[in-house]
Amino acid sequence: MAIGLLGVDAQEKTGGRPEESTASPWTETDTRLANHYLKLLQGEPEYGKVLNLLWELYEKKDQTSLLLDYIGKAAASGALTPTLIHAHLLRKNDQI
Repeated sequence: MAIGLLGVDAQEKTGGRPEESTASPWTETDTRLANHYLKLLQGEPEYGKVLNLLWELYEKKDQTSLLLDYIGKAAASGALTPTLIHAHLLRKNDQI
């Protein structure tokens, strides 16, 4: 089951406004890492190291809100795994 970021290229993650941020732009390596972390979380949607690595990657890019929005949209389907990952991300962001 794909959550959403799988297959999204690095250019799409910039939100069309890279000049507004001081964060480094997404690279192909960053994209592969994000997709790898998401695959791991899909297999074991736990609060822990993999979730922290995914969060830190987006935090370095100043795009944690994009991650929350993207996973939130996947969670809206009502499927358990994306909903659980979204809840973990909300917790990580001190929203629950």
